Amino acid sequence: MPNDSRIGTRGQQMVHLFDNESQAINLFLDVLREKRKRGYRPKGPVDIQRI
Repeated sequence: MPNDSRIGTRGQQMVHLFDNESQAINLFLDVLREKRKRGYRPKGPVDIQRI
């Protein structure tokens, strides 16, 4: 359930129901492609040092 909001607001939520897993995966990949078109990129790996 994606939640897009500004700090201090409730934002918006969308619920999608699917008949099978492949439909859910296809929507996820479509959303990912659209975000990447707009410049969103995944963060690089985070190096966590042990104490």
